[in-house]
Amino acid sequence: MLMELGAMHDLPIVSKSAAGIAKLRVAPAPMYDAELTGTSALSSLNFFRSPEGGMFQYATTTKKTYADTNMKQQGILGSPQVFDLNAFNIKVTPITVTPTTEADLYRVYVTSFFEFLFNNRPFLQIPTWEIPHGVGIEGVSTANNINSLHNGIGVRSNKFGFTVSAGKGGTARVRIRSTENFSANINFPSASATFVVSTKVHVMLQGTLYNGL
Repeated sequence: MLMELGAMHDLPIVSKSAAGIAKLRVAPAPMYDAELTGTSALSSLNFFRSPEGGMFQYATTTKKTYADTNMKQQGILGSPQVFDLNAFNIKVTPITVTPTTEADLYRVYVTSFFEFLFNNRPFLQIPTWEIPHGVGIEGVSTANNINSLHNGIGVRSNKFGFTVSAGKGGTARVRIRSTENFSANINFPSASATFVVSTKVHVMLQGTLYNGL
């Protein structure tokens, strides 16, 4: 997958050429997806393969809502959406007031690696601990003991980015086209992971989303 070059400008309301279709509205919005770990042994978590209204990978009776994913189709954006990708975040959150254990956080961040794929071919493979949480809940709750541990400083700007200078004010980006298959995995290569508490893991693709008018 080649990086495409484009000049940096203030975001326009409408772009007439971003995807070769008539008109697109530009939004600084992420694509995102979540999966539940359950408490049985697993070897990987697979993302962007079950859209809103579909089932979780390991909770096959639970439907995803817009709070979990903004995917409308399995593995593709669908026409007339286009997405310019420039960074990743991974968030680990409890699904009830029972906090995520330190052992479960260790399983996600230390014993796994993250990969992003186009057409089932790896584009990026990296240890999961390299990808920060970004903005999230912080502080202490004595009532419910909510776990506020996370990877990296809890600010929106903290992300694994790869936007680089391309000369003459340009930047590099990775464009995901409307019918291009993409997905992400968190893999546990050494041994199957068994979580103490069922935990929700989120993958955020940061960038610019183009929606049809």
